[in-house]
Amino acid sequence: MAKTSLDFDKVEVVELDLTTMCNAACPLCFRNYKDFPEKFKAPFARNAVDILNQLFNFKNLKRVELIGQLSEPTTHPSFMTIVRELKRLRKQIKICTNGDLYDEDFWTFLG
Repeated sequence: MAKTSLDFDKVEVVELDLTTMCNAACPLCFRNYKDFPEKFKAPFARNAVDILNQLFNFKNLKRVELIGQLSEPTTHPSFMTIVRELKRLRKQIKICTNGDLYDEDFWTFLG
């Protein structure tokens, strides 16, 4: 199989997991399986500056999706810093969250 390289200039959408932390205990979550990798069980949050610096490599980036396949993106300690910087750069942001960590005022402000 030929090795392919990523053409950063063609990428318009990036999906990110910011952390390994989650406040929910969803019954069908992969976290509940015995084979869930140990390295993901300890709480970890990627450095916000590192995340943003990585995103700067994508010159035509239009949207960043903070999905949290194994986590809750709003648990990241610098969540709002990341969102503010993406907004400043005029990037669309999609957030998938369980919405349980904050009150209505937070979500109104975020919206």
